[in-house]
Amino acid sequence: MENVDFGGVIGQQQAKNLLVRAKENRMNILFVAPPGYGKTLLARKYLESFNSSIVEINGTEKISNIVEKINKNSDKPILIDEAHKMRGSEAIYKHLDGEVERRPTFEDLTLDITDIDLSIIFALATTDEGRLTDALVSRLVKVALRPYSHDDLVEIAKLEHKHKKDVLAEIATLARGNPRRVKLLSKLLSGRSLKSGRDVQSQLQLLGLPMGLDARESRMMKILVSKPRGISTIAGLMSTDSHTIRMIESDLIQSGLVEVTSKGRSLTSDGIEVAKEL
Repeated sequence: MENVDFGGVIGQQQAKNLLVRAKENRMNILFVAPPGYGKTLLARKYLESFNSSIVEINGTEKISNIVEKINKNSDKPILIDEAHKMRGSEAIYKHLDGEVERRPTFEDLTLDITDIDLSIIFALATTDEGRLTDALVSRLVKVALRPYSHDDLVEIAKLEHKHKKDVLAEIATLARGNPRRVKLLSKLLSGRSLKSGRDVQSQLQLLGLPMGLDARESRMMKILVSKPRGISTIAGLMSTDSHTIRMIESDLIQSGLVEVTSKGRSLTSDGIEVAKEL
C-alpha cells in the first residue's frame, strides 16, 4: 500500500501528515499522548499501511517474551503499547537499528531483492515518555498528539448519539480535548432527557461527574484549591503513588485546568473557576 488509510480517524491532521512522510521512509514511530487520545488507533493505521497483519505487544510483558514475539513475526509490523512499562528495552535496539532483518514476503519476492528494505517496522505508544530511555527515544520518530479541537470533538460526539447541536457542543466542551471522554460522557448520558446544553451538566452532577470530571480528577483539583502542592504530597493525600497522580493530572494539564509551577502543581485561572463548581 502506498498511502496510510486514516479512515474513521477524526482530527490530528498534523500527526497524519507526519505519518504519511514517515511511511515514505519506513520510519519507526513513537506515539506520545495522554490516555484516550487515539495513540493505538493511529499506530495501527500506520503499521497496516505496510502489512494488514500486524503484531500487538504490551510493554508489561517480559522482555524475553517481547523479543521472542518479534523474532517469530519478523515479517510483520510490530506495535508495542504501554512502551514505558518495558523493562530491558535495550534488547530490541538491534531490531530498531535494522540489524535484524524481517523475512521477505511473497510481494517482496516479485521485486528486485536488492532494492527492498528488509528492516522490521515498529510503532511504540506511551503516555509517559519520561520513563523511556534516551537511547530508545533516539531510535524513533516522535509523534506527539495534541488535544482535539472543539469542532473535532463535536464530530466524534455525533458518531455516538444524535443529540441537539448545543448538547453536542456542551459534551465536547466538558471533554476538554479528549475523545475518549467524549465517548464516555455520551455513553453515560445515553437515554437521558437532554433538551439543551444546560441539561448536560445537571445530569452529570446526578451521575457524580460534576463538570465532567471523574472522582479522582475532582479530588485532585479540590486539593489544589488552597495552594500549590508537589506530586508526592498529592499522592499522599490521595493515598496513591506518584505515577498514578501523573496519569490523573495529564488531562487536567492538557485541558488548561492545572499547571506545573516552581512550587508544584497549581490550578490555573480556568481551573479555579471550575473548582468553584465542584
